[in-house]
This record gives sequence, structure tokens and C-alpha cells, in this order.
Amino acid sequence: MKIGIHSLVNNHMRTQNKYILIAAGLGYALLKPAMVVYAAVPTIQNPLKCANVIGCLKLVQSFMLTAITPIGVLATLYAGFLYLTAGGNQEKLAMAKRIILYVVLGSIIIGAAAGIQFLVTNILS
Repeated sequence: MKIGIHSLVNNHMRTQNKYILIAAGLGYALLKPAMVVYAAVPTIQNPLKCANVIGCLKLVQSFMLTAITPIGVLATLYAGFLYLTAGGNQEKLAMAKRIILYVVLGSIIIGAAAGIQFLVTNILS
């Protein structure tokens, strides 16, 4: 009896299809309980007040501005106190001037960051 190439390919395909069907059936049988358990689990609400990345970045920016502004004011008050109580001490005067310089530079950077964010948001939308 002579077996042609087509019958060999067909037999191989049938065997392969059987294995695929068996694997799919086993996969479904194994995943079905997980799907039932997942359906019974309540959904978790989003704890963040933002829906997307841009909203989260705006939230972080507003938090940073809210947190850094009072720190800058307190640092300026401390530098002023050092400047007034230096009494000719050059080290205290230099420290007060350095603190004021850093507060001014930080304020410029924060303002520039807010301006850049505003410009990018308006350009993209």
C-alpha cells in the first residue's frame, strides 16, 4: 500500500488539530475558575485624583508649589534674621546672602517650570 504525501500531511494536521483543541479545552477549564473568582471580586476605585499622566503631573506640580512656597518664605525670614543679628560677623553675613541667593534662584526655577508647563500644555492642546 502506497501512502501519498497528502495523506501524511492530512494525518499530521488532524493530529495537530486534536492537540490544539485539547490544549484549548484544558486552558479554558483551568481559567474558568479564575474568571469566576475575578468576577466576584469588587473593583478597586482609583485612589488618585487624576485620570491620566498629565493630570498626575499637574497634581505633583501643585503639591510641590504648595510645599516649597512656605519653605522659601521661612528660609528668607531666617536669612533676614541672620543678616540682622550678624553684628559684623562676616560668616553670618555671607551665609545670609547665600541663603537669599538660593531662595531667589529656586523661585526663578519654580516659576520657569510652571511657565514651561503652561506653554507646553497650551501648545499640545
